[in-house]
Amino acid sequence: GLADMMLDTTPITAHTVAMDVAWMGTPIVTLPKQPFASRVTASVLSALSPTATALIARTPSDYHAIALRLATGPGARARREWVRREMERER
Repeated sequence: GLADMMLDTTPITAHTVAMDVAWMGTPIVTLPKQPFASRVTASVLSALSPTATALIARTPSDYHAIALRLATGPGARARREWVRREMERER
């Protein structure tokens, strides 16, 4: 893929772009909030696969931790590739 991961925006999430990115198998880190427009990407990930739900943060610090885990440290590339394979397998 062209991207290692996507960091979703808040409070308005990516909507259609999230669907396109998920279809490509790119991991998307998201932080849903109360308004509907903030929960679309989380809904896409939940419908996609159980693996993808691990990318849905519950707090801002959780969002940061998930992104860092996918981006840095030993095994980061392998983690992203595993998530990508799982997302592609489930679509």
